[in-house]
Amino acid sequence: MKSGNELMEIVKCAKEIFCQGVYVPCNEHPCGWDFISFEYLDVEDAITYQFEGYDISNGIYDEHPFVGMTLDEILTETNGKYVFEIGQIDW
Repeated sequence: MKSGNELMEIVKCAKEIFCQGVYVPCNEHPCGWDFISFEYLDVEDAITYQFEGYDISNGIYDEHPFVGMTLDEILTETNGKYVFEIGQIDW
């Protein structure tokens, strides 16, 4: 279980620096990772926001086990594992 401050820092970092979300391990996607979008999530709501299907891997699933879960619940389910996406780097 992550503290409220930790959750808000994850969301803030993803929104300000990385690609508006995080990847979490999940067996639903063939690559073993799903993208959890923070596009519709305000930093202040990081503790209570419940993710919808459109928040998970661009809404590609009809059903997903993370739908209705909070970020803390998702991270508990993934044993605290997540990664940021770097995005495109213009050299």
